[in-house]
Amino acid sequence: MPMQIDEQIKEQRSKKLLELSDKNQIEYNEELKGKEIYVLFEERENEYFKGHTQNYILVKVKTNQDLQNQIKKVKVLETNGIDVEGKIV
Repeated sequence: MPMQIDEQIKEQRSKKLLELSDKNQIEYNEELKGKEIYVLFEERENEYFKGHTQNYILVKVKTNQDLQNQIKKVKVLETNGIDVEGKIV
């Protein structure tokens, strides 16, 4: 197609948007600390069970229980970047 933007400019813009997205995600996750949220658990990863909130936030809970396909209330304990960790309430 004519009038295309230079590939380097596209890459720079894409990188800036990804950085902004990560920054916004981290700030949003920080606001969740101490709050109770509902999580649909999907899979086990080592000693954690992971799932998503209704807003697609990935949450992990350290547990021996099989939580697959269950919705549980979780209190957010920690956030580390885009990682969110909580405990079943």
